[in-house]
Amino acid sequence: MDIPAYDVIVVGAGPAGSAAAMRCARKGFKTLLLEKARTPRVKACTGMIMSRMAQGLIRQEFGDIPGEVLADSPYLKGYVIHVPGAGEETIESKAPFAWRDRLDHWMNAKVKEAGGEVWDGVRVDEVGQDATGCGLVLQTASGERELRARWLVGADGAASTVRKHLVPDLVVHYGEAVQEYHRCRLDMDKGWFHAFFPADYAPFYFSAYRKDGFAVVEIGSRKEQMGPFMQLARETLAGDFGFAAGSVARRRDGCVEPALLRQLLSGQFAPASGNALLAGDAAGLIMPVTGEGIGLAVQSGVWAAAAIEESAATGRTVIDCYQTKLSAIMETIRGFYHVARTLREKADSKRDYLFWVAQTWRRTLDVG
Repeated sequence: MDIPAYDVIVVGAGPAGSAAAMRCARKGFKTLLLEKARTPRVKACTGMIMSRMAQGLIRQEFGDIPGEVLADSPYLKGYVIHVPGAGEETIESKAPFAWRDRLDHWMNAKVKEAGGEVWDGVRVDEVGQDATGCGLVLQTASGERELRARWLVGADGAASTVRKHLVPDLVVHYGEAVQEYHRCRLDMDKGWFHAFFPADYAPFYFSAYRKDGFAVVEIGSRKEQMGPFMQLARETLAGDFGFAAGSVARRRDGCVEPALLRQLLSGQFAPASGNALLAGDAAGLIMPVTGEGIGLAVQSGVWAAAAIEESAATGRTVIDCYQTKLSAIMETIRGFYHVARTLREKADSKRDYLFWVAQTWRRTLDVG
């Protein structure tokens, strides 16, 4: 049986994968975008397009975000940073406020408009490489299939299957994120995102906001901290914002976050191998402290596609092309990483902690 051949296969149809597939399809490469879930699918994500980089890249690559993708308060007014015991600081910054399932589905449709194919409900079981390109074994609704492509982009999230096959010996530690949707009181104005940084949990935070009639509570932390941190979040919100501490969530989503920045910044882990590149969470690209990931995802997807285009035109290895493009943003991430590592020391003085967290948040918004 003939194995279908593509120029580029992208695994993972979130912002990173959509950006890579969109750019490749526009440049005339025969492109296939694969997604494990049936779309539109639920994604545990606030949905705020917070940084200048994220906002500019989405507009540049996909166009203006349509109204049906956004929440009933379509734009955030800004952020309120709380350090219990030290007060709060308000940062005004307008940002599109999207539902991630709708955002990703819109991006996937743009890939199709650009000439790319999009398959959902497809699981990647095996990834291999040889001198001529990359091979995949898939599980589809109709059974097992094999595909080949000259280039592969793994944009399949924090627990990336592509990454596991490319660098099987890489040890990955994960943080956890939980998102709860409640139908209860929350005395916060719509359009404001509240982030709480208790000193005992530095540099992790929990957040709360109102979205389409829901009171939303989010937490990111180490796995072993999740239970007590969630209890603290409920108690804090009940005491100061009228939240019902005993409320039962109408919906609860979760995901993992890869802790790969140390290996990435030190060179122990390279987000590329042969003719395969990793982008977004699969590459470990997340902004320390704030957790901003959409901007880094879209940027890395665009650069992965640009590296493929450059490699095809010049014969230079796609790894070299990609690493060169990543180098600038890696220096930016390095600066945030060093700040994140010192925030535990700043937490000893809560007022200093509030100042440094707020400054770091502002710097994240200004990236781009």
